Amino acid sequence: MIGDLPRVLFVGNSHSGSLRLAYAAEADRWPGWDVYFLGVLSDRLGELDLRDDRLVPMTGAASRQMQYYNHVNSVDVGGFDAFVIVGGVSWFRTAAICAEHRSLDFPSVVAGDETAQLVGGRVLGAMLRGRIAGSAVGQLLPRIERLQKPVVVVPEPALSEDGRADDARYGAYHALVQRGDATHWLDMYRAARMQVLGDSATILDWPEAALVDGPYTASSLMRGSRRLGRIDAAAIVAGTSAARAQREVAEDGEGPTHPDDDYEHANATYGAMVMDQVMSVLSTR
Repeated sequence: MIGDLPRVLFVGNSHSGSLRLAYAAEADRWPGWDVYFLGVLSDRLGELDLRDDRLVPMTGAASRQMQYYNHVNSVDVGGFDAFVIVGGVSWFRTAAICAEHRSLDFPSVVAGDETAQLVGGRVLGAMLRGRIAGSAVGQLLPRIERLQKPVVVVPEPALSEDGRADDARYGAYHALVQRGDATHWLDMYRAARMQVLGDSATILDWPEAALVDGPYTASSLMRGSRRLGRIDAAAIVAGTSAARAQREVAEDGEGPTHPDDDYEHANATYGAMVMDQVMSVLSTR
């Protein structure tokens, strides 16, 4: 710990933007930790390596994003007391795995659906574990774990309820829900997530109050989301006195609002719900 408060670093992809906005707006709501953020896009999260207590990019794309979004090429993270990994694997995109292949215990199969190709439940479980292990969070977590500090993993939001009309992009997910298989598949996903990540981190679930009509996120928590903006991560190495400056950059520097047909990113209200979850976990450390 450096200074009066323990320090926590949120490392995330574009889904960390909602948490950054929430923290910038209501930092005093979470007073127990000195909070910092580091953001890159998409799978670049899995292209960050830990070398001599520094997070460093392993690819040219990750290096460019570190510099563009954070104004640094690498970050010394040895002085942090906890870490939060935000995003890095999409739950609703796993629906494609069971679009045509299901096991005998799927509700749709039990109800008499004969359109699926039957496979063993263990096969589907192994496919889920492989997807999670190969994801950005599955790659980054073992590296962060080497620091031997508490780690919390935050899932990407479930699809917005506004996205139910978009079959072109999310048809497999909607079919999963309409068949009545979503709850069963989600239970399998949660089990796989715990098997792959649970020994190394505290794995958060989606805020219960955010979900509607099964595994969708309430549209009020998704509309008005903003793109990941640039933030001065140099504040990370400047000590606790720089935290306020970084919050101010986050408040003013997030990117423009996502288009209306973005159904995957959450807004600051959702981000505050997740911050409550994270800080509840950290308060026990």
